[in-house]
Amino acid sequence: GRLDDALSAFREYLSISQRLAAADASNAGWQRELAVAHSRVGQALQGMGHHEMAQPSFRSAVEPMERAVAMSPGNVGWHQDLANLKSWLT
Repeated sequence: GRLDDALSAFREYLSISQRLAAADASNAGWQRELAVAHSRVGQALQGMGHHEMAQPSFRSAVEPMERAVAMSPGNVGWHQDLANLKSWLT
């Protein structure tokens, strides 16, 4: 019920994840965390009724998740995460 607080926390998570992913682009885990952070921002925005504002966050989540999957192709859970991310796109 405190979506404003959640959005603020997710934006901070996104900022940290962006720095980590940029520091080591070959780290699949950090790429996944970046994707998750983008997704969480989008989910918070969507939960607040800002569906159009959420879409760029969901789109931004796909690329780092695709990189993570490419680096760890045997990780079935990450393949599912990618499919879930794509399902949020309109």
